[in-house]
Amino acid sequence: MLALLHLLTNLPWRLLGIIAVVSALFISGCQFGENRINANWATERNKEAAAVAKREQQVAQETNAQTTINQEISNDIQQKTAVLASDQHLLDRIPQRVRIKPSGDNSPMPSISSGTTGANASAAYAVSDSEQSTGSCEKLAEDAAQTTLMVMEFQRWYKEQADAFSQRTD
Repeated sequence: MLALLHLLTNLPWRLLGIIAVVSALFISGCQFGENRINANWATERNKEAAAVAKREQQVAQETNAQTTINQEISNDIQQKTAVLASDQHLLDRIPQRVRIKPSGDNSPMPSISSGTTGANASAAYAVSDSEQSTGSCEKLAEDAAQTTLMVMEFQRWYKEQADAFSQRTD
């Protein structure tokens, strides 16, 4: 060791030793910095992966909730349709004429449309009398009842969605 120190007393060897120490410090500093940057990148990747996983979980939960709501609506409509179909007395009570003129109506428009005097009163796609049987009226009443149920279920679903949205934004 003493011979090595004696050798460093000469100027060229001294400069070479200083350069070797500075190079070793520079290389170790670069390695340390690279490891630190890689660790920060790994942390960021883990945070992003956790955020993506959390978002996917939220999407899955919302999808499940929507599926459940849709299934509930479908089940309710099917149950109410079955009740309507089985309750013939209800269908008998549905009036043939749904439009009811209000008692205080002062509108210049008639509640029942009539043919114009200048045009032929026959419809463009006339239906024969045999097709205008009472069965078609019953079918129309059933369709109207089913449509009403669907609208009511849609309104209930919309209210649930609006309530859920307002709770989430609060």
